[in-house]
Amino acid sequence: MDDDQNALTAEEQALLDGDAANTETDAGLVDANKPAETSATPKADAPAGSDAEGEKDAKTGSDKEAKHVPLAALQESRAEIKRLKDEAKAEKEARLLLEQRTNLILERLTPKPEEPKPEVIPDFETDPAGWIAGTMRATGKTLEQIQGELAARKTKDAEAERQQANTNAVNDIISKAAAQEVEFKKTAPDYDDAGAFLLQSRIDELKEIGYDDKQIMGIVSNEKLAIAQKALADGKNPAAVVYAMAKRRGYAPKKADAAPDPAKLATEKIAALGKGQEQAQSLSGTRGQGPSPLTAARLLEMSEADFAKFMDTPEGRAAMGA
Repeated sequence: MDDDQNALTAEEQALLDGDAANTETDAGLVDANKPAETSATPKADAPAGSDAEGEKDAKTGSDKEAKHVPLAALQESRAEIKRLKDEAKAEKEARLLLEQRTNLILERLTPKPEEPKPEVIPDFETDPAGWIAGTMRATGKTLEQIQGELAARKTKDAEAERQQANTNAVNDIISKAAAQEVEFKKTAPDYDDAGAFLLQSRIDELKEIGYDDKQIMGIVSNEKLAIAQKALADGKNPAAVVYAMAKRRGYAPKKADAAPDPAKLATEKIAALGKGQEQAQSLSGTRGQGPSPLTAARLLEMSEADFAKFMDTPEGRAAMGA
């Protein structure tokens, strides 16, 4: 074995030194403190002074033997030291585990304090004083701060109510104006054209002034609402007012095709028949014969049956240019 492996630590050496002092001679060790046994009678041939030298050699040999420990004793000592260290380590780990588990048991057995329940603040509408007091305790605010917040809330609520009232009024005006517009269209079918004319005319004016498209739409919307509101307040139909404004700005309805005049149609028809008769007479002249001349008086004298028969004759067809 190597010398490093056999080298002893200071702790092992101290332990072994204590064991070596108590080791009996039958274990193979010589007690360094016990003088070596010598014969009672010195040898005859020993030179002078040999007894002292023999005692010295014996003592020196005993010292050398006392400094060497058997391998078995060394291994046994190391095993004992390792056992003691392992026992100390196991004892320490057991103590830590016991402490942890004890703390866990104590933690579970210790009752937890109940969390405080939040204070229920009464409703402001039903209990204003209770609401103020509860809010002060819950938030830590002063009475002056609470009063300031209440004033701000009151102002905000009043503004919201005002805006809602305005919205309701506008919706009411729009609804009434739309209903009256439907009625007005029954008497003025071209109302949509008149409204479009008025709108485009106003847009052109605003563009001429210099407003952009977004500004123009805002102005036009406000003006339409103002016209409807004023007309309804005065008991007028807003659609009639818009139609009159469009005409004042130059709107004119498209002219419808005039209905045919019955008298004029009859005259034109008689003229056409007369022209057809002239053509028939010219043709009959070439043949050497022809019917009686067709005149307006003759057409007027015919009955309905005679006129129908006349239209089926060659003369009638010729008169119609057929």
